[in-house]
Amino acid sequence: MKRKLLVALLVTVASNLQAGYEHKDLILAYETSEEKAALIEQNEQGIKETVNLFANVFSRYQKSEMKKELKNLYAEGAFINDRIHTVTGLDAIVKYFLGTFNKMESATFKVLDKAYSRKDAYIRWEMIIAPKGGGEPIAAFGMSQLRFNEEGKIIYHQDHWDFSDIMLKVPLVKNLVKFIKSKA
Repeated sequence: MKRKLLVALLVTVASNLQAGYEHKDLILAYETSEEKAALIEQNEQGIKETVNLFANVFSRYQKSEMKKELKNLYAEGAFINDRIHTVTGLDAIVKYFLGTFNKMESATFKVLDKAYSRKDAYIRWEMIIAPKGGGEPIAAFGMSQLRFNEEGKIIYHQDHWDFSDIMLKVPLVKNLVKFIKSKA
């Protein structure tokens, strides 16, 4: 009984931390991008240039470069879900990414690999975030799935990574997870 209560509490905490989107929104964005996305072969050079720019911009993660390059990366109605927030529209995407600099001391993304399918590019990365005000850096491995329009700009950006790496920095959640694991 205690285990069920603790799991329910953990799920509640986790879902409140991720309250920026709902699963149905992700499905709708995915299906919409499936209909609108260009085939990689339609603009292979342009799409690969966008992927390389994406990798360069995010690996350096500098505010001035973000401000300059985001409009070259994302299409007007682009969609992003980074597992914490969902953002739609170019202006909102720019505002979101520029706002991340207020929440962290620094971030680095080391690009580990790139792969392509019919409509998608997949960029595998390691992320290290140093939170504002000190604290232990947060490191996680993940992958960004990108889809593009015919001009080679990103219309769909879905990040896949283990969100618990951040949740485990929250003392209550960390203690709950440790307790649950000790009883499992």
